[in-house]
Formats: sequence, structure tokens, C-alpha cells
Amino acid sequence: QRCRSFVFPVGDKNLRIIDTPPVGDTRGLEQDTKSFYEILTYISQYEHLNGICILLKPNEEHLTILFRFYINELLRHLHKSAHQNIIFVFTHARATFFKPGATSKILRALLDQHKKDHDVDVSFSREKTFLLDNESFRY
Repeated sequence: QRCRSFVFPVGDKNLRIIDTPPVGDTRGLEQDTKSFYEILTYISQYEHLNGICILLKPNEEHLTILFRFYINELLRHLHKSAHQNIIFVFTHARATFFKPGATSKILRALLDQHKKDHDVDVSFSREKTFLLDNESFRY
């Protein structure tokens, strides 16, 4: 998959949403590395990103090596100024009654470690957290 932009006119401005290849590909880490390169190359053409949405499932129980890799790889490659524009979107949230669920604990631990290691704070707060469910689109 490749990055794609969708541009929507909003008043006198344009809203650009960039759809990126997913990480966690079943083809393995090599494909994920290619996907990260594709994403970083694509977004480098833009001077500023107003928002970066990280989509997560709310019911991750364990801090797996892959989950740690994905979050750390993304945060490591983003410029420090971009960290303030990150929001977290939890999909399939109906299963956790529209709460971040178990994922919030492991995400918070990762973000705390990132702050210690890189002196960059990525806010994981109510204001930067969105929960949604796609079930209605299935039918």
C-alpha cells in the first residue's frame, strides 16, 4: 500500500487527510520498515502537520515487542514539534464501552519511557483521545 491524500474544502481552507499504509503487516518487520519509510517520505513534503492520528484498538492487554516497536518507531522519526499535534483514536471502542481500555495503560507506559529517553512529552489526555466504533458501516 501507498500513502494517499484526500482533500476536503472546509470554508476557505482545505483539509488534507493522509491515509497511510498500516503497520503490523503480516508480511513481517521488513514490510513495516518499508511502510514507515513510505510514510516518512510522503509527509516530508509538507512543511507542517496540524494533526497526527494514531489509531489503536482499545483492548491490547500486553506490551508486545511489535506494539512497542510501532509506537517507538513513529515517535522517534517525528520532529519534536510534531509531538504536540498527536491525538489517539481508539477504534472498535464499543467493546470497551467507549473507553480506552487496557491499551491506555501500556500506551501510557510507552509514552513515559519515551519522555525519559528523549525528553519529549507526548500528551495522552482526555482532550487528545477519541473513541469510535465502525460497526454501523458493516451493515
